[in-house]
Amino acid sequence: EELRSHQEHGYIVCIRGVKSREAADYYRSLGVERFVDADPALWSRPSNSIDRAIAEVRRLDEAAEAKWASFGSLREAEEHARQLRRAMTDAIGGFPERTPLNVRTTGSFARTGCRVEKVVFESQPQHHVTAYLFLPDAAAFKPPYRAVLIPLGHAAVGKSYQPYFKAGVVAARAGLAALAYDPVDQGERLQSGEVRKGVVTGHVNAGLRAELVGWSFARFRIWDAMRALDVLESRTDIRSDGFGVMGQSGGGTVTAYLSALDPRVRVSCPAGFVTTTRDLTAFWGPQDCEQNLPGAMRLGLNHLSLMLMAAPNPVRLILAEDDAFPICGSLDTLAGMRRFYGRHGLGADRVDCDIARGKMHGWYDCSREASVRWIRRWLTGMDAPAPHLADEEALPPVAGSADATVVPGGAVMGLPGERSVYDLIRLRADELKSRRVPLTREAVARISGIDVARAKDDRENVDCVRNGYWSYAHTPADELACLYGLLGTSLVRVRAEGMIARAKAYAAANGGKRMKLSAKGHAAVAAAHAHYLAPELFDGLEIADPPPSWRAGIDDPSLPVSPQDVLFGAFAAYDWTDLLD
Repeated sequence: EELRSHQEHGYIVCIRGVKSREAADYYRSLGVERFVDADPALWSRPSNSIDRAIAEVRRLDEAAEAKWASFGSLREAEEHARQLRRAMTDAIGGFPERTPLNVRTTGSFARTGCRVEKVVFESQPQHHVTAYLFLPDAAAFKPPYRAVLIPLGHAAVGKSYQPYFKAGVVAARAGLAALAYDPVDQGERLQSGEVRKGVVTGHVNAGLRAELVGWSFARFRIWDAMRALDVLESRTDIRSDGFGVMGQSGGGTVTAYLSALDPRVRVSCPAGFVTTTRDLTAFWGPQDCEQNLPGAMRLGLNHLSLMLMAAPNPVRLILAEDDAFPICGSLDTLAGMRRFYGRHGLGADRVDCDIARGKMHGWYDCSREASVRWIRRWLTGMDAPAPHLADEEALPPVAGSADATVVPGGAVMGLPGERSVYDLIRLRADELKSRRVPLTREAVARISGIDVARAKDDRENVDCVRNGYWSYAHTPADELACLYGLLGTSLVRVRAEGMIARAKAYAAANGGKRMKLSAKGHAAVAAAHAHYLAPELFDGLEIADPPPSWRAGIDDPSLPVSPQDVLFGAFAAYDWTDLLD
């Protein structure tokens, strides 16, 4: 009765301590959707589409780990890391060219023991990034300073979020310069004009549109971080021979990516991100677009790979015992890192972790201080506790105050000629469309991955599925689409092949009679592909309530775009509505 009362009030109920299949089946019969600490075998149902996808994620995740364990020499491992860097760069759509940063300092203010400069720069032409640069007291620490980059997690106020602002102050009080910058759709970088999407929703909203033109949202986040390192390199009061990077949640994601891809990073502390992909997808589900790298699992880009691509850099994982990023996976990845560093003589002291006991997802004083101590140790040789500050010693400026805002009005979109992430995606779409050639079935089959000859009926079963709490997927079908993206395919392909397989079976059972294809909502995208690629199997196509065309979604950020409708990079050749002509 208590469980049903919670469900009636809209809660998703999570059960701990389930030890048997019988118990799992009992709770499932009551509508329980998550078993937090149970063996996945207790709740996985092979007939369920999501569970089958998660099982494939697990298989590929374990295979990627085994690959690293198989190398007999460090040279083999380093070549594998180089291949993964190339594959990752290609998967996210490559990077823009480096253009002038046009860095400006618009003001400064003081905190005890440090000075904070307000900085704005262009990561791409007319695409501005707002930041705080925390500088140590020159009387206590002589410049040039060692520096740490602080990519931010999903906080609406960005660099003014107290846990992130405090990290910058702690670093500066420890003698490190620190640059904390607003991500897209956070702080002063809201992108969509009239409607504030904000934080995760904004990242997904832009990310799905970016995928249509062959870019991952991770491309924007990593490039902003790389250009932020360029800003640090340009300063005469900061040393340019290697940097630290630390960040939590989404900032932990960027910390891992940047450490894997940019050789200027010499030491890192990813917080609230590193686990195993298999545990993350099983216990929480796929995350927002920057974490769902296209085809990551097929490429071997799991969490252990990201960590070992940074080898032999010193890495300290910053964990929370009750984090939604499962700590069981974090400790597995940590063990894999330690085995690799030990086997190849890279130094056992170069891998470590800090665990906030009894804490959930967050960046705590102990976490920040452990990060600063680790980074200072490896950049300067000084191994001593980082300053412990009361919150009152590191308060961010009052929102909307003159100190708080880097640009007028606290909004980059008010700058003359500013280009939002949506503008950049639209410009890419225009460029791709101008290069299109006449469409053929061969091209659509190649881009979509749909195989008419081998199509099988893999019907979705996503009703009553375990769907992680605080999931970034709005529906089970969205979650399934994101999982397929990690696996290098799409829900559009699976659905279209299912329609083709059913039409073949119908024709075989009915003397060659063709089936009428009728689709509603998101199924319309797959139906358009199935009918275009195998028109001989269908007696016409009817669609109702279809999603917008890809072009319409790219042009209008307020239109709904679902992961169910996305084919990575397909807009280079066609729009899904072109298949209806």
